[in-house]
Amino acid sequence: MNKRRYWTGAKRAPAQDKYFIDALDPGLWTRGDETDWDACWHTGMPARGVFRTMKPGQWVNHIPGNHALTVKSRLFASLDAARRRAPAALQDRYRFFPESYLMPEDYHALQREAFRHPEKRWIVKPKSLSRGRGIEVMADASAAPVDQKMLVQDYLSAPHLFDGRKYVLRCYLAIMSVEPLRVYLYREGFAKLASEPYRDGGFENLYAHLTNPDVNALNENAETAVEFHSFANYRRWLAKNGADPDGVFRALRDMAAITAIAARDIMRERIKKSGAWAPGCCELIGMDCMVDADLKPWLLECNLSPSLDVCAAPDAGGAMEEGIKRAVVADLVAMADLNNGDSKPVDPDDIAAVIAASEREAESAGDFERIYPADDAGGFFPFFPAPRYADIALAEATGIRGADDYRFAANAAGEYAFDDEIVLHSNAANKLMSPSTAGAYIWLRASGGDAPGDIARDLAELTDADDADRAALQTVWDTLADWGAADLLTPAGATPQPSDARAASALSPAWAGAQTIRFAGQTFRIRFASPEIAQRIDPVLASLHISDDDATDADEISVLTEKAGYAIAMGPRLVRANLRLAEIASALGDVLKNATQTNPDAPLLAASLWRIGDRTALVASSQLTRWDSLGAACLEGGDTALIAGACKLGDRPGSVISVPLPARIKIDDAESSPAFVSQWRDETRGAFIAIETTADGEHSVDVVIIPAFESARDETVTTALSGRRAFLALASMIEKDALTGNAAARLAQWPDIVPCAEIKCHDRQAGARAVLAAIKNGASNEAPFPDRFVKAERPDQFSGSTASSAASAASPTASSTSS
Repeated sequence: MNKRRYWTGAKRAPAQDKYFIDALDPGLWTRGDETDWDACWHTGMPARGVFRTMKPGQWVNHIPGNHALTVKSRLFASLDAARRRAPAALQDRYRFFPESYLMPEDYHALQREAFRHPEKRWIVKPKSLSRGRGIEVMADASAAPVDQKMLVQDYLSAPHLFDGRKYVLRCYLAIMSVEPLRVYLYREGFAKLASEPYRDGGFENLYAHLTNPDVNALNENAETAVEFHSFANYRRWLAKNGADPDGVFRALRDMAAITAIAARDIMRERIKKSGAWAPGCCELIGMDCMVDADLKPWLLECNLSPSLDVCAAPDAGGAMEEGIKRAVVADLVAMADLNNGDSKPVDPDDIAAVIAASEREAESAGDFERIYPADDAGGFFPFFPAPRYADIALAEATGIRGADDYRFAANAAGEYAFDDEIVLHSNAANKLMSPSTAGAYIWLRASGGDAPGDIARDLAELTDADDADRAALQTVWDTLADWGAADLLTPAGATPQPSDARAASALSPAWAGAQTIRFAGQTFRIRFASPEIAQRIDPVLASLHISDDDATDADEISVLTEKAGYAIAMGPRLVRANLRLAEIASALGDVLKNATQTNPDAPLLAASLWRIGDRTALVASSQLTRWDSLGAACLEGGDTALIAGACKLGDRPGSVISVPLPARIKIDDAESSPAFVSQWRDETRGAFIAIETTADGEHSVDVVIIPAFESARDETVTTALSGRRAFLALASMIEKDALTGNAAARLAQWPDIVPCAEIKCHDRQAGARAVLAAIKNGASNEAPFPDRFVKAERPDQFSGSTASSAASAASPTASSTSS
């Protein structure tokens, strides 16, 4: 029999591989390499190609997307997003992670919090490093670094002490599958002690405040620099001192399950994008938790590839440490079934096979306890955006129920119908989704409060396919899970919480000058910290200047100097930072546009407004760069003028409000354009075209042009857009953070009123010719624009034949696209 091959891709000491190699059956395994392997044990994340080239039957000890747990800033983001989405009754169960501030964007929020709570202390950590590198405890938040690699957290200043010393619990978490989610927590682990007695204050003494063994090993004054205690000893010590060890470990178990659930959809999505064979990916994580004086555990971090080195001396817990680490790896290998010569790859679409493999895995878990799914699995369902069909099937196979009466509600979603097609919009996620016909049927039922099981039974009746009930149930649950992850649906009764706004503030310097302008109906007083700033932005603002005597109720904008460049503040709030001199004019334009967004239902469009002949054309900017080169090229065709380089959605369908800013073009196009100001934008040299009129007010749009530059094509192609395609193209012009339900509802009426065409071209001159031709043809109601059509009403129900064919085609999952 040919032996299977293992490959160890270690970036650290050989000890990281030793326990894995020892756990493999030498009769079944021999060493391979990165080009020939059946099992990969990799310290740190392997290259993307390892996942991209995985074949069924291969196994690797990492999961794509694990950064949602193992990078400190991403861990906070994962848990914070999950907490805000959860029902209000469950949100307190997420409060096990210290409040975190990501540098540099949360710098001023940190300063305000420190001002309000001078008694607080802070711990500074690198977002990605491990082993205690770069950690600092500080009492004065004003000294916090603004380096984008850093994270600042509330310092838990009332720790529970082990014989007078601070300690952290190292727990081992194993995620053996992402779908269905299977999570294990090892019954053993360590209490890692600081090497000196704890006292409040004295933060320069890291040996009293940090428990990391790599830090404490440097303490030459400690009799025992690194000391570990097993969980068994820790439990005895707690009980001896009148504490409840079972309560502490129940909280740890709850924390571990909720944390894994919070990251599940991120990992699932990354697995799909990476091309990895999902059943062959697992993750072993070292969870570090601190226990406070009230015996509440707090999650500090989740470590990728936790150290397998022996840190403590033999008489300070080292022998016990080695035994536990060896057993953790051996039990992980057993759960993965690597020493079974007769094992066959599991088909992830064969639910029965997945359930059978899951039960074999649990029976081989050794000291790993499966914490999800477990006896209380149904109680964790509300922590998911929505459980997937595989999660429910596995839970029910173990006798757990809890999804039978699940109900959903639309999460501030808008829906727009075009014939028998529906487009969904979520305010929370700022996304548009276009479900399949079966998906539209599921949406209509689920958003109306019907139970998923009832929806599936009705859907199954519409198809004669084998195993229809299971296929329909899988379609329903997986579709609902996709929408839950996109925040289109929420569990019935939940009240999603908004993310905390962390506005910044700025200090006023000595001013070098000021200008007053009128912009989009508002007055602004702009102050400059240095004369070179005014030199750069004067040409951009020249047409907007007004006399100070005409200024009333002006909003204040300050352009500041900072250590590494320039910043812009709107009143007391810092809105742009780390700007180079050449970027200020472009950034100031963005600030002015955003300042006019007092009405969220009239969002800005990434498009410029042009007068071409007697027609008013709305020309979308390039989505990647926000360039207006195609509209600008029409100037060379004569009888063309730029009304405004930006505009807002008007109150009437088919109308926009001009925002008098210059249009942006590439520098390569600037030589043949009229007056322009050389600028830099996003590392690309560009220019502004001066507007010829500052006509404010609402404009009726005659035509909409959607440009798409394709350098590989020689021909220019004009395609008429109507119905759903036109709506999605129009919606793509609105910044994703600004698309409200009311705005989307008005925009959905545009395809009935305004002709819309997509123009694919290889250069701006060819595109301009196509634009002028399209406008000429559109004016005479000829191609390429569509005939007027009647907007379809929202269907109340789907016919049996339509839903039947949709269900059959969509099974086992409903497809969707997003824009």
